[in-house]
Amino acid sequence: MTDSAATIDPAVAPRPGSSVTVALCTWNGAAWLPDLLASLVAQDRPPDELVVQDDRSTDATVDLVRAFAEDAPFPVLLEVNDHQVGSTANFELALQRSSGRIVALADQDDVWYPAKLAHLVDLLDQDPILTLVFSDADLLGADGRPIGRRLWDSRGIGRYLRTNEIVPGPMFARRALSTGCTMAVRRRAVDAALPFPTSLEDPVAPMRHDRWLSLVAAAVGTVQAVPEPLLGFRVHPAQQTGVLEPAELRRRRLRAAREAFGPAQESTVREHRVRAEQLAEAARRADLLGDFEEADELEAISRHHRVRADRDAPPGEPPAHDRRRGPLRRLRPLTDRLRRSRRRRRPLGARRDRGEAVTAVRPTRVLAVTDTLEVGGAERVAVDIANSLDRRTHEVAFCATRNDGPLHDVLRDDVAVEVIGRRATWDVAGLVRFARFVRRSDIDVIHTHGRGTMKIVALCRQTGLLDTPHVFHDHYGRLHLDRRAGADLRKAMRIGVDEYLGVDSRLCRWARTAIGMPADRVHLARSGVDLRRFDDVEPVDLRAAFDLQGTEVVLAMVANFRQQKDHPTALRALAELPPDQRRRIGLVFIGSTSAERAFYERCMAMVEALGVGDQVRIAGALDEPLRYLAGADGAFLASKNETGPLVVLEYMASGLPFVASDTGEIMTAVRDLDVGFAPVPRDPHEFAAALQQVLDLGPDGRRAMGDRGRAAARDVFGQELVTRRVEEVYHQLLIRPSDGGPGAGEGPRSAFRRDRGAVG
Repeated sequence: MTDSAATIDPAVAPRPGSSVTVALCTWNGAAWLPDLLASLVAQDRPPDELVVQDDRSTDATVDLVRAFAEDAPFPVLLEVNDHQVGSTANFELALQRSSGRIVALADQDDVWYPAKLAHLVDLLDQDPILTLVFSDADLLGADGRPIGRRLWDSRGIGRYLRTNEIVPGPMFARRALSTGCTMAVRRRAVDAALPFPTSLEDPVAPMRHDRWLSLVAAAVGTVQAVPEPLLGFRVHPAQQTGVLEPAELRRRRLRAAREAFGPAQESTVREHRVRAEQLAEAARRADLLGDFEEADELEAISRHHRVRADRDAPPGEPPAHDRRRGPLRRLRPLTDRLRRSRRRRRPLGARRDRGEAVTAVRPTRVLAVTDTLEVGGAERVAVDIANSLDRRTHEVAFCATRNDGPLHDVLRDDVAVEVIGRRATWDVAGLVRFARFVRRSDIDVIHTHGRGTMKIVALCRQTGLLDTPHVFHDHYGRLHLDRRAGADLRKAMRIGVDEYLGVDSRLCRWARTAIGMPADRVHLARSGVDLRRFDDVEPVDLRAAFDLQGTEVVLAMVANFRQQKDHPTALRALAELPPDQRRRIGLVFIGSTSAERAFYERCMAMVEALGVGDQVRIAGALDEPLRYLAGADGAFLASKNETGPLVVLEYMASGLPFVASDTGEIMTAVRDLDVGFAPVPRDPHEFAAALQQVLDLGPDGRRAMGDRGRAAARDVFGQELVTRRVEEVYHQLLIRPSDGGPGAGEGPRSAFRRDRGAVG
């Protein structure tokens, strides 16, 4: 069950390709323009249109473009400004004229490699959470010959970008990381960035169009850096920015500021005020679109600049590198003492009760580990796997390392449950209690769910407290914000993980490339659904319960009020429908309103501001959400990013057509099954169109789509199918010969593997 082969569903269809505009700005570029135009024609994926905005060139630039347009294999739309406006305003005009769903920016003096456009567009088409991608570039001399350097390295940002694939918005707030000619940006980010604020062109703290686009794109979505050089970036004396180091660029700005505004102290204060204004405007736009978390981050940085300006302080040095040691290193002296003081353990290949050798006759003892037994996606997956493991070949125990919860009652009666009660991630006493429980229970395989519990087992392995084979099930759901692999995480996984299960193909790719896990130990494990939970469910009449009598279609959205679930996009999609269509829909939000109380209150303010109060109802947290799903006509989910999402399987198992963000492995798998609608995340236009399609289906069409969804849940995502593949991972782990990996040698684990033979 490797990442490439672990598909238990039909062939996954890609999203339909997006239309692409290349936005090119020109000014006296006749010397270099022919090379660029020729490289556009040579693209593996040609653009659908080329928009050229000329800023009153006085050479042959305009004539070259007109001549090119006569024979170009795509439409060329040329416009010449009435007067010179400058580079940033010129790109603003070009973006306003661009019609593609994706816009790629171009500079007149560069040379695109044939794969550039196809590569960037494919990234955006394959991963709907991305709003902007940008690449590295090879540096060319004025004569067009390579000079043996890269753009990122020449600007001192190569190391950061190569180790941080996803670039958060605050990084763009602090410095320029992306270059316009290397980027492709999705339409919704372009719309959010337009019109450009006038403060971008302030001479003290100018923010060029590319940095502004990146800042806004990161606020309304996710920005990814692509380390491959996809174009040749020409370096010559006449270019506007070139490859000057940040310090030199800053010196030039300060010189210009002194000339315009006097002493350096005054210009520094003004620089902080201008930057604060720029960031506040980006925060305002993110807030209007419902991206409250991103807006708050940008506003905090803007506030920092205002405070600096008010204190009349010079610019500070960048923060020193965080040299604090990681938790594993800090705990090493203590764990060394634990290792010396603990009693000698029996080999895992020996039974603890009678000292008899383990044979294949005894069922494999599996311990599922989560932080808690509260209701959650990862916890639900862990419980479903524990309940559905084949009891002829497996004995099951369950450990909640922090606290108990409602899912305890969902576990089968034959599952032994232990609650450790650890108080912190590195609670040493809790660590010892956990290790004692594992040894006392004679566990053969530990199956952890979540990175916190994985690190506990890794620390037990490093300290010698445990040598039990370990399967790590990764449910990490913030891939749109963070794909880093810090030293502590890499060390924990390399030392403490034998097999890796990722619920998303992106997680599997991350484990192989960022962590360095061997490919044969990385497995794609899509979540499943136990259809027995949906039998004999008594539906709740949502129209009667929520005063929605006469509403044609009532949709349910099961999601706690948290930033990730993106309720604002659902509200804005409702508001975009024509009033006569909006009145036909009711939307019931099911989920906790206290998880992020401030977010919930801002959503309620949005309901009033958008005028959708007649359509929206709040059910709050419910003990039996399946009864409410059974009483709905359809379902909705507007998450910014998911690695599942498991709730979509519950929608399908309930027989509901759905509108859900096209994010996560489950949505990728059902994209072509005609069981729901999958708009791009954070795009209210697409969500509104999907809602209209649900209305247009009519009762019979919605019922038929729901029936197809239930059949797919049974045939593709049935829990028994998923669990059998997890059992295969256990089996392969226990019979694999020692290969020098974690636990290799003549220690307990090698004895365990030698004695087990065939398992299950």
